Amino acid sequence: GNYILQKLLQSGTDEMREKIYRKLSSDVIAISKRPFGCRVLQSSFETLPKKNVSALAAKFKGNVLSCVHDHNSNHVIQKVITVLGNYAKEARDEGDEEMCELFVKALDPIINEINRSISGVAR
Repeated sequence: GNYILQKLLQSGTDEMREKIYRKLSSDVIAISKRPFGCRVLQSSFETLPKKNVSALAAKFKGNVLSCVHDHNSNHVIQKVITVLGNYAKEARDEGDEEMCELFVKALDPIINEINRSISGVAR
């Protein structure tokens, strides 16, 4: 099923992607910790509209460390950091400081949680 969802995210209609987004956002932490769920979430961060990506990233607030230490969800956290970081750079390069700030703010809770517990992350 995860391959089908990934294909729908890549090639489906906006309506299909919106339905998948709503389902993923309902339990993003648990989904990210499942082997196939983490793959679907990684695809979603690459294919969903930027506003949905930021909203999904916000769902990790308060759970970043448990995700970093999980075999599956740590890949999702890495994807979030990469995608939002790239969005922020693109916006800055295009001179859109407002959008750059939006993506940086979306990353802040994740980065802050990691920074507060840097010794625990480096296990």
